Amino acid sequence: MRKIPSARFNLKSPNAKSSTLIFLVFRYNGKKLLYSTGLNIKPTDWDQKSQRPILRERRKDLWLLNQKIESLSQDCKQIYIETNYGDISIADFKSKLSYGEQEKTKAKKSSTSPKQ
Repeated sequence: MRKIPSARFNLKSPNAKSSTLIFLVFRYNGKKLLYSTGLNIKPTDWDQKSQRPILRERRKDLWLLNQKIESLSQDCKQIYIETNYGDISIADFKSKLSYGEQEKTKAKKSSTSPKQ
């Protein structure tokens, strides 16, 4: 059985003074998936070594951002396993990742909308 790769997260502009995009990098079977998470963070709130937000007290935004990043990481692993350990093109992988995020957003909105 192959080793399951891990998702890495990099900042688009690690030396920026303001918020910058977080990119997901997932390497599998000689392929490199580069995916914009659509998430932003100030480089001063980012730990380059762990590739995660620096979790600070009273900064709920960083905790939520970390949860989203962890969710994306798990989604990558799940897609990798479900597709016969990475037997999928980069474009199809991105589509599955985007679709999964859209479904989570829909589910979250429907669970928080008021019932009549």
